[in-house]
Amino acid sequence: IQYGIPRVLSVHFSTAREGRFEGSVVLTFWDAKQRQRFTITRQIRAVVGSRLDHENLRPSDPYVRPVRVPLPPEIRPIPAPRPPVWTATEWVNRLAEYPIPHALKGDCLDSEVIKQRMPNSLTMSSYSDCLDLQMFTMKDTELKYDNPNYRLRIPGLLDKKPRIIVGDKIVVLRTSGEKPVSWVGCVHAVNADEVRLRLSSDFSLFKGKIFDVVFQVNRMPLRRMHHAVLFQPRPQRLLFPRARHVLRPPDPVGSAFEEMVRLSPRIQDDPEKLRAVWTIVKQPRGSVPFVVFGPPGTGKTTAIVEAIRHLLKENDDHRILACAQSNRAADTIACKLLGAGLTDHALLRLNALWRPTADLPGKLYPISPINGNDVFAIPGLEDLVGYRVVVVTCVSAGIAKGLGVKRGHFSHIFVDEAGQCAEPEAMVAITPLVDERTNIILAGDPRQLPPVITSRAAATLGKSYLERIMNLDIYDESHTNSDPFATHVHLRRSHEAISNFSNVQFYDGELQNCGDPSITHKFLCSKLLVTPGFPVIFHGITGMEMREGSSPSFFNIDEASLVRTYCEKLNAEFKDLTADCVGIITPYLAQRGKILKILPEAFQKVKVGTVEEFQGQERMVIIVSTVRSKPGHVGGDIRHALGFVAQPRRTNGTLDTRGRALLIVIGDPRILSLDPTWRNWLRYVQSGGGARGQPIPMEYLYNEGEGGTQGEGGSSAAAQLAYGKDTEQMQRLRAKIVRREQYEGIPGNDSDCESDF
Repeated sequence: IQYGIPRVLSVHFSTAREGRFEGSVVLTFWDAKQRQRFTITRQIRAVVGSRLDHENLRPSDPYVRPVRVPLPPEIRPIPAPRPPVWTATEWVNRLAEYPIPHALKGDCLDSEVIKQRMPNSLTMSSYSDCLDLQMFTMKDTELKYDNPNYRLRIPGLLDKKPRIIVGDKIVVLRTSGEKPVSWVGCVHAVNADEVRLRLSSDFSLFKGKIFDVVFQVNRMPLRRMHHAVLFQPRPQRLLFPRARHVLRPPDPVGSAFEEMVRLSPRIQDDPEKLRAVWTIVKQPRGSVPFVVFGPPGTGKTTAIVEAIRHLLKENDDHRILACAQSNRAADTIACKLLGAGLTDHALLRLNALWRPTADLPGKLYPISPINGNDVFAIPGLEDLVGYRVVVVTCVSAGIAKGLGVKRGHFSHIFVDEAGQCAEPEAMVAITPLVDERTNIILAGDPRQLPPVITSRAAATLGKSYLERIMNLDIYDESHTNSDPFATHVHLRRSHEAISNFSNVQFYDGELQNCGDPSITHKFLCSKLLVTPGFPVIFHGITGMEMREGSSPSFFNIDEASLVRTYCEKLNAEFKDLTADCVGIITPYLAQRGKILKILPEAFQKVKVGTVEEFQGQERMVIIVSTVRSKPGHVGGDIRHALGFVAQPRRTNGTLDTRGRALLIVIGDPRILSLDPTWRNWLRYVQSGGGARGQPIPMEYLYNEGEGGTQGEGGSSAAAQLAYGKDTEQMQRLRAKIVRREQYEGIPGNDSDCESDF
């Protein structure tokens, strides 16, 4: 090699796999003068995939971690009028404000303060939400007059950062001048990245158009929960049922049972549903909560609907409140009740004022009051009590108490998807409305999606009402003489290969697959399958997780591009496969946006969302993009119990029964194998012949003591992400609650859970 004369070295790389690859080129030189050898090493990186996708989806701006702006000084704000499009409502029982205690806003948060100043998780959650919203505080922002309102542009509004709906409150603060003044603006309309605010009549732009803008948490749900958990009396038979509270129904025999079977064509060939319906209908008034337990796809909601139908036939005085954690689940109940023959004179779908009417299924419009402004309306007390069945979300069930509905008006209160409902949320529908004769029926699966609690401190206290009472002795399956629950084990949704893993991992192999082969076997001969007859695919890929702008949400271009490829192949092979037959699950809002941007035209209407958004739903094909591809960030997920990579119940909800005939999971096996549940699933897919793409090394599939050879890196990474003991969890919590000055010491919410924003 001669000085000053460049030498070109060509490196050839070839692979059939998509993703990112790294390698090293080591050049060894001999110095003739010094008579010694030396080396120079250079890293080489290659990206294999669609150049167009990588160009279209690259980050719009470099990621900058959002910074919390300190709260403004305590200034009594001037209130604004409520939106004129809302129907006037005559509230009989008004809620207290339940403000965040001033003691909670001190300068020091530690474990002792938690014990003394945070008596329950609601206060902690409310305070956490307020802190999170500080990241969106806008300084020196212009307001534009739009008679009689004011227009405010909010960057990030299209991405729901922050999430603003009609009725939300926004504080407008003028800090210039001798005395700071603040006004509370009420959001009257939301349009793209702009909102229209209504402020009090004495507000004016005469002294300037520039203000600070502070977003306020909608505390109505938390106020209703506070009211519910503090409400007296609190019946022990409902909150802490014991054997002495159990009232046995008659056995399912005789002419009455035969008549019920005859009048139940939808379930007459299903003994477990017939028994559940019989017990609910014949349960003596004032019984302990009855639990309908079973994983998704076993027909729990169908059993609930049949029970409601028979209760209405059983007694003309029966009044039913049917609740669910989400609007989507409540809509499902209402649709099934209509399909079961209930008329719009007997059935009411009650909605919150701020819910967009466009979200409501078309068939529910006749049973949902909507005013002339195309906004949901709340009926008066006299109208509400005239309906035999009211369907509502748990939080909006507080409307009934607010209108003045008396305790005991509802003879039966149903809570569907109760495993996903935090206990204070469920109590909104229960404690203020029950009397000594009201029966409670819960349906759900505590092994599936847990309640979503975004506060890191409050999350350690989060547990659903369903999960808590099912740990009591009377719900132990060995106490079969009490019968306060019915277990559904016949799985009618998915192909056996899709549900087998969850069946063994979470349900001790008790589930029995009874799916319709014309649906579940549709893809058994597909060219997409790695092994014909095994409709589960894990496509391993090493991508790169990214963030952009001030968004803490992750995306992975390599995985998004691969999702598009699978959609194109499905469309090419199965022309009859429509967009509503396919669902794409990803835990990150940013990844959802990237995938939607590049979906093929035939699949533009495919639903893309988190596993929570698919609760109670199913698709012929489910594609999962796990996104994560950086061990350091995944460790953060486990420390904060966020995301779904390290949550077994969320993993169960993702993998088990959402897909009926084909499940495709795209992810980085190095990362997924660090979590015990995912590692077991990868072993299952590997043994079934469903793995393709990046090979899964044996050291990733077997932890120490499980067999195989544990590599050094795999061992340390697995140890880093292993589930700790309770003491370790508390240590991590204490590590996050630190002394701070102007809130700067508390870490910003850098999480990735879509529900955070």
